Amino acid sequence: MHQQFSSVTPRDHLDEDTATPDGQEHGARDHGAHEHSAHEHGASDHRTISSEATGHHGADPGAAAAAARWRRLAPLAVGGLTAAATLAVTWWNPSDTGAPLCPSKFVFGVDCPFCGTTRATAALARGQFGRALDHNALWVVLIPFIGVAFVLWVVSAFRDRPMPTVSLPRWAWIGLGVAFVAFGVSRNLDVTAFTRWLGADAGAL
Repeated sequence: MHQQFSSVTPRDHLDEDTATPDGQEHGARDHGAHEHSAHEHGASDHRTISSEATGHHGADPGAAAAAARWRRLAPLAVGGLTAAATLAVTWWNPSDTGAPLCPSKFVFGVDCPFCGTTRATAALARGQFGRALDHNALWVVLIPFIGVAFVLWVVSAFRDRPMPTVSLPRWAWIGLGVAFVAFGVSRNLDVTAFTRWLGADAGAL
């Protein structure tokens, strides 16, 4: 019966014995590095979660309540001032005589697109719709849109919602601009009874 002798020499045993501690040392180092990386990653996630929690829940409730209160008071204050100014203009009841308030009318004698708005407002407050149109037809047309926008502002403020916006196509904005300029120019032309009626001063068609 033949015996099989191992071909491993004592030097090979020495190399294996020598290599084994090195491999264990490298493995320990790799394991420690992985543990350190995992610890840093966990700490980073903890900081991120903490910062997100602070951002969502760290706001001052008193400051948020004050901001909401001011959002509600702003439209009420604007509405109150507008109502007071309208009552004052109605009581004053400005006429076509006297020094004009508009710098364009006062300096150049030319009606700007907003000339006559004060007199038109006083006429509307007194129920004189035709007279208001005579002073400034553009202002009379714009008032309903301004009123709707104000109501939406009040409702949005008290519901803590953003103000709804209206998106118009480019051609619509261009058309409105052309109409605005045309009104400002035509009301200064002494051509027909209609153009004279468009002026800020009282006239008849």
